[in-house]
Amino acid sequence: MSGGDIEALALLHDPVRRSLYDVVASRGGEVGRGEAAEAAGVSRTLAGHHLDKLVEAGLLESGFRPQEKKGPGSGRPAKVYRRARGERSVSLPPRDYVTLASVLADVVEVLGAEERAEEVARGAGARIGGRHRGNRWSGCWASAVTSRTRRAGGCGCATARSTCWPRSSRCWCAR
Repeated sequence: MSGGDIEALALLHDPVRRSLYDVVASRGGEVGRGEAAEAAGVSRTLAGHHLDKLVEAGLLESGFRPQEKKGPGSGRPAKVYRRARGERSVSLPPRDYVTLASVLADVVEVLGAEERAEEVARGAGARIGGRHRGNRWSGCWASAVTSRTRRAGGCGCATARSTCWPRSSRCWCAR
């Protein structure tokens, strides 16, 4: 979680912004300023101001849709809004799973329990893989440690390469 996530979500406290966000998010596609303003019961100018604030915060994305009118009075392309693709997560107080995983890996190493930890991780992987067959997490823990990746100091897990912690001769997958 970042401070930006909290600030972005705090923008939704304003009833006009919340209403406009709900309109855009519920439509599931592109929504013009006029359309959003009408649905939220506010002026087009006020809607534009709040919609742009939601774009700045990363809650909405904007683009342009060509005008359907041709000839005199056709004007410039209309600005449209859609829900942002990213996901926001807020936890109060903030949780730091990276630090927790690092501390736990240090404890396992100090206790000399690497083999037992690997056994437990493989069991957890088998349980998780059984519940989530067919998705990208299937088998994650069970394949986390191989002799080839131990020598390289990295994780063999195809889904967690970016978040593994090499520890001495073992690799602790964070997922």
